[in-house]
Amino acid sequence: MKIQKGQAKNYSYNDKTYPQINCDDRYSSIEIKYKMEKILVDGSNVAWISKKDGKPNIENIEIIRLELEDKGYNPIIIVDATLRHIIPEEDKKRLERWIDDEKVIQAPAQVKADDALLKFAEERGLKIVSNDTFRDYEDMHPWIKDKSRRIPFNIIGSRAILHFR
Repeated sequence: MKIQKGQAKNYSYNDKTYPQINCDDRYSSIEIKYKMEKILVDGSNVAWISKKDGKPNIENIEIIRLELEDKGYNPIIIVDATLRHIIPEEDKKRLERWIDDEKVIQAPAQVKADDALLKFAEERGLKIVSNDTFRDYEDMHPWIKDKSRRIPFNIIGSRAILHFR
């Protein structure tokens, strides 16, 4: 975050807001650097929440990504390989660009995104943004029962509400 001369800002990191930092006349700007916490996003689940013409809506992925970044997180978004084939035609190039730019990670063909997502989360101890409860995976991944590891969400218009526990 960069604060220009004459500005004062509160700043947030991991759902905590810190007091104002002032950039007075002694400095042209102040830059605050901090390490962003990684968080996984079940991109396919996010895309299916509010459909576009009965198909997954990838705009939801962008809404969640921006909300997480605003809260100081570094989102790692994983989607099923099939998503690119079922989204509306006008969204396909956008998703391809996100995959090429590594904003979105596509699970390998014939590997369910849930499998990749849960393995990644388990290995790195990360939280997952998803409305999926992953009940079918509880025997294989007992940590799923820890409600603090899954962040459910709502999308209302162009905003996301994340329900951290």
